[in-house]
Amino acid sequence: MSPGVRQRTLMLLTSIYAFSFIDRVVIALVAQGMKADLGISDFQIGLLGGSAFAFVNTLATLPLARLAERFRRTTIIGISILVGSAFTLACAIASSFGQLLVLRMGMAFGSAGTEAPAHSVISDMYDRTRRASAIAIFSLGVPLASIIGAYAAGLTGETHGWRATFVVFGAPGLLLGIVGLFLMREHEREKAPE
Repeated sequence: MSPGVRQRTLMLLTSIYAFSFIDRVVIALVAQGMKADLGISDFQIGLLGGSAFAFVNTLATLPLARLAERFRRTTIIGISILVGSAFTLACAIASSFGQLLVLRMGMAFGSAGTEAPAHSVISDMYDRTRRASAIAIFSLGVPLASIIGAYAAGLTGETHGWRATFVVFGAPGLLLGIVGLFLMREHEREKAPE
């Protein structure tokens, strides 16, 4: 794999991870508008932002990681961000707590496939002397998403409402998933010692 292809794949993995992370926390960023519009309680916001998401995400992580051990990892990552982003986008048209709960569970499922398979791809793309730096770059997706996402969500929520915020975060994730499916490459899998 050429250095350019390796760098492009790492940047796509990092961007996907960033969008996956901001999808996780967007509820907290627009909670006040949702509460006012839909009459959702603080307890329900807590379920949407924490328990419901974490439960599904935790249950889905291991099976998706196991799939990544058997099938093309970049395909699993690309499909995962597509699923998560589609559910994020659909939150913009939700009209009740129940609908939001189901959509958040879909977001959690999609998010579960963007981390462990990416670590596996990175581990195979970079040798031991450069692997830690590559994983550090990938991990920058979380703080970058937090900084940029908080600003973008606050601005969008304030000027266009909470529904537009879900569109702002969901639509680019769909585009990123499609681009990732076509442009991410995998290095040959590292063989396990016998």
